[in-house]
Amino acid sequence: PDWNKLGYYGIFFGYGALCFQHKGFHEKVGRYWFIHILVAVLVFVPAVFMMVKQDLEFRYEIISLCSALFVWLMIFGLIGMFRQFFSGESPKVRFVSDSAYWLYVAHLPLIQIVQIWVSEWPVPSVLKLAFVCLVTTALLLLSYRYLVRYTFIGTMLNGKRTLPSAG
Repeated sequence: PDWNKLGYYGIFFGYGALCFQHKGFHEKVGRYWFIHILVAVLVFVPAVFMMVKQDLEFRYEIISLCSALFVWLMIFGLIGMFRQFFSGESPKVRFVSDSAYWLYVAHLPLIQIVQIWVSEWPVPSVLKLAFVCLVTTALLLLSYRYLVRYTFIGTMLNGKRTLPSAG
């Protein structure tokens, strides 16, 4: 395994696992969601310009700090935004919400496989990116629906689900 990536994602997993048990965490962390997202964008733009210049001698630490700040601010901002705008009941949103942990856990190897597959295609990178995202998401949603949701893996990730009755 790529230990750097595994460690990077492990930090988010660990933080989420620690915060999950605390009542009211989601309300508190997302309270100022608009400010979090605004500051995240303000942090992201200079980091992109520094990366484009490719003079990374002393900028590596700054870019790393900006990247970490961006990710955490976006996490807190998006938690609050989704709580505000998507807190109503919807079977489709519930399915995507339930599948999110599976997508998070299983996406990395699949993304790498699809990236290798498309790497030599003579098309613009933006189209390759869109293709990788769409194919990976579709395959993971299908695998969640038919291979995970109503199995012991789904029970471990989200609790027990029962198959809807036919008819």
